[in-house]
Amino acid sequence: MTLRGKVALVTGAGRHQGLGKAICARLAMAGCRIALTDLAVPQALMEAKNIGTRAEMDEVAEELSAIGPEVIALPMDVRDEAQIEATIAAVVAKFGRLDILINNAGIGYLFSPITDTPAEFWRAVMDVNLMGPFLCTKHAARQMNRQGSGGRIINIASQAAKSGAPSPGGLYCVQAWSCRLDPNRGAGAGLAGHYGERRVSQPCHHGLGFGSKRVLRKIAWGVGRAIPCGHDCRYSDGSCRFAGRYG
Repeated sequence: MTLRGKVALVTGAGRHQGLGKAICARLAMAGCRIALTDLAVPQALMEAKNIGTRAEMDEVAEELSAIGPEVIALPMDVRDEAQIEATIAAVVAKFGRLDILINNAGIGYLFSPITDTPAEFWRAVMDVNLMGPFLCTKHAARQMNRQGSGGRIINIASQAAKSGAPSPGGLYCVQAWSCRLDPNRGAGAGLAGHYGERRVSQPCHHGLGFGSKRVLRKIAWGVGRAIPCGHDCRYSDGSCRFAGRYG
């Protein structure tokens, strides 16, 4: 397994049925130590059924610990910069480093046409789906730079970023497009220019389908493509596995 000794932070990963848990499971199978985060406490427009509660987060971490070397659950609101700084500090205090950030937290259930969208829906989606990845990327990249060994940052977005859709409506498509932070655009280019010599990279946008195997193959491809020196990510029998040595 190629991620032994590496440490990953995965946001929005505290639900039993969520994509975040599936991402963590793949990382754990590759030998990665993991810190999963979620909101933990319901808030306005973010009910318990749509977040990972504290109890559910702990259950997910315990389940994943049976797969990989070590998994911890940390409550974190991706809209709160102080919480993000504190969480990354806690991860480094626990594991000694941070190698991978996967910005997975997002709101995908406040659907309505632009003409019927309340301003509070817009603010909530933009704060979680855009401000969240920005803040997490900012502080994770700083830590990776301090380590001097680089790292990998992956942003999860939607196919609606590329194709749009009459339903769920404009709000979702706008935020999905804006979250496309890849090496040729926006924050991705800034990271590549500023931290490129330290191998902090940000792989390109992944338009994720709804089938779990397809989703996980694309995420694994993203981690694999970011690995330097010609290392790759190979697939067989519809599953994904990491090949070679991690950076």
